[in-house]
Amino acid sequence: AALWPYLAFVFTFGMGLFYMQLGDVISNIVYAIILGMTISRCLFAFARIPGRETADIHRIRRLRQTALVILLFCTLEYIMWTASCFGDSTKAPEIIYYIADSMLSLSFPLALAGLCRKMRKEQEKEKEAEV
Repeated sequence: AALWPYLAFVFTFGMGLFYMQLGDVISNIVYAIILGMTISRCLFAFARIPGRETADIHRIRRLRQTALVILLFCTLEYIMWTASCFGDSTKAPEIIYYIADSMLSLSFPLALAGLCRKMRKEQEKEKEAEV
Protein backbone atom coordinates (compact mmCIF):
# COMPACT_ATOMS: atom_id res chain seq x y z
CA ALA A 1 0.00 0.00 0.00
CA ALA A 2 1.11 3.53 -0.68
CA LEU A 3 2.34 5.64 2.20
CA TRP A 4 1.26 9.04 0.90
CA PRO A 5 -2.45 8.81 1.94
CA TYR A 6 -1.25 8.58 5.55
CA LEU A 7 0.78 11.75 5.10
CA ALA A 8 -2.49 13.70 4.91
CA PHE A 9 -2.72 13.45 8.71
CA VAL A 10 0.84 14.74 9.09
CA PHE A 11 0.04 17.68 6.81
CA THR A 12 -3.25 18.55 8.51
CA PHE A 13 -1.69 18.19 11.97
CA GLY A 14 1.11 20.59 11.00
CA MET A 15 -1.31 23.08 9.53
CA GLY A 16 -3.52 22.75 12.62
CA LEU A 17 -0.53 23.60 14.84
CA PHE A 18 0.19 26.62 12.66
CA TYR A 19 -3.41 27.83 12.89
CA MET A 20 -3.50 27.21 16.66
CA GLN A 21 -0.82 29.88 17.09
CA LEU A 22 -3.22 32.38 15.56
CA GLY A 23 -6.62 31.38 16.86
CA ASP A 24 -8.92 28.94 18.58
CA VAL A 25 -7.51 25.58 19.65
CA ILE A 26 -10.62 23.36 19.70
CA SER A 27 -11.95 24.33 16.28
CA ASN A 28 -8.50 23.91 14.71
CA ILE A 29 -8.22 20.40 16.16
CA VAL A 30 -11.67 19.52 14.80
CA TYR A 31 -10.85 20.96 11.36
CA ALA A 32 -7.53 19.11 11.28
CA ILE A 33 -9.20 15.79 12.10
CA ILE A 34 -12.05 16.23 9.60
CA LEU A 35 -9.85 17.45 6.77
CA GLY A 36 -7.22 14.80 7.55
CA MET A 37 -9.81 12.04 7.20
CA THR A 38 -11.27 13.62 4.05
CA ILE A 39 -7.95 14.10 2.31
CA SER A 40 -6.76 10.65 3.35
CA ARG A 41 -9.91 8.98 1.96
CA CYS A 42 -9.53 10.84 -1.32
CA LEU A 43 -5.88 9.85 -1.61
CA PHE A 44 -6.83 6.24 -0.88
CA ALA A 45 -9.29 6.47 -3.78
CA PHE A 46 -6.31 7.12 -6.06
CA ALA A 47 -4.00 4.59 -4.40
CA ARG A 48 -6.23 1.53 -4.06
CA ILE A 49 -8.27 1.59 -7.24
CA PRO A 50 -6.98 -0.89 -9.81
CA GLY A 51 -5.93 0.40 -13.20
CA ARG A 52 -7.65 0.24 -16.57
CA GLU A 53 -7.64 -3.55 -16.74
CA THR A 54 -10.91 -3.81 -14.82
CA ALA A 55 -14.26 -4.00 -16.55
CA ASP A 56 -15.90 -1.26 -14.50
CA ILE A 57 -13.83 1.64 -15.84
CA HIS A 58 -16.74 4.12 -15.53
CA ARG A 59 -17.08 3.54 -11.79
CA ILE A 60 -13.35 4.01 -11.30
CA ARG A 61 -13.36 7.20 -13.37
CA ARG A 62 -16.33 8.61 -11.40
CA LEU A 63 -14.66 7.82 -8.09
CA ARG A 64 -11.42 9.48 -9.16
CA GLN A 65 -13.27 12.56 -10.45
CA THR A 66 -15.18 12.89 -7.19
CA ALA A 67 -11.98 12.48 -5.16
CA LEU A 68 -10.26 15.08 -7.34
CA VAL A 69 -13.06 17.63 -6.79
CA ILE A 70 -12.91 17.07 -3.03
CA LEU A 71 -9.10 17.36 -2.98
CA LEU A 72 -9.30 20.57 -4.99
CA PHE A 73 -11.84 21.99 -2.52
CA CYS A 74 -9.67 21.07 0.49
CA THR A 75 -6.56 22.52 -1.16
CA LEU A 76 -8.28 25.81 -1.96
CA GLU A 77 -9.64 26.01 1.60
CA TYR A 78 -6.14 25.54 3.03
CA ILE A 79 -4.74 28.16 0.65
CA MET A 80 -7.39 30.69 1.66
CA TRP A 81 -7.04 29.94 5.38
CA THR A 82 -3.27 30.37 5.17
CA ALA A 83 -3.52 33.54 3.09
CA SER A 84 -5.92 35.03 5.63
CA CYS A 85 -3.29 34.52 8.35
CA PHE A 86 -0.81 36.82 6.63
CA GLY A 87 -3.15 39.71 5.86
CA ASP A 88 -2.83 43.09 7.52
CA SER A 89 -5.36 44.47 9.97
CA THR A 90 -7.51 46.30 7.42
CA LYS A 91 -11.01 45.04 6.72
CA ALA A 92 -10.72 44.94 2.92
CA PRO A 93 -8.74 41.63 2.75
CA GLU A 94 -11.18 40.02 5.19
CA ILE A 95 -14.14 40.93 2.99
CA ILE A 96 -12.38 39.53 -0.07
CA TYR A 97 -11.58 36.35 1.86
CA TYR A 98 -15.18 35.88 3.01
CA ILE A 99 -16.54 36.50 -0.48
CA ALA A 100 -14.06 34.03 -2.02
CA ASP A 101 -14.76 31.46 0.72
CA SER A 102 -18.52 31.82 0.21
CA MET A 103 -18.17 31.39 -3.54
CA LEU A 104 -15.98 28.33 -3.05
CA SER A 105 -18.37 26.84 -0.51
CA LEU A 106 -21.33 27.38 -2.85
CA SER A 107 -19.53 25.99 -5.90
CA PHE A 108 -18.49 22.76 -4.16
CA PRO A 109 -22.03 21.32 -3.83
CA LEU A 110 -22.75 22.39 -7.41
CA ALA A 111 -19.69 20.49 -8.65
CA LEU A 112 -20.71 17.41 -6.69
CA ALA A 113 -24.28 17.73 -7.99
CA GLY A 114 -22.93 17.78 -11.55
CA LEU A 115 -20.91 14.64 -10.85
CA CYS A 116 -23.97 12.92 -9.33
CA ARG A 117 -26.08 13.85 -12.34
CA LYS A 118 -23.41 12.44 -14.63
CA MET A 119 -23.26 9.23 -12.57
CA ARG A 120 -27.04 8.81 -12.77
CA LYS A 121 -27.00 9.21 -16.56
CA GLU A 122 -24.23 6.64 -16.89
CA GLN A 123 -26.11 4.20 -14.62
CA GLU A 124 -29.27 4.63 -16.70
CA LYS A 125 -27.29 3.90 -19.88
CA GLU A 126 -25.82 0.78 -18.24
CA LYS A 127 -29.33 -0.40 -17.24
CA GLU A 128 -30.63 0.20 -20.77
CA ALA A 129 -27.69 -1.73 -22.21
CA GLU A 130 -28.45 -4.67 -19.91
CA VAL A 131 -32.08 -4.85 -21.05
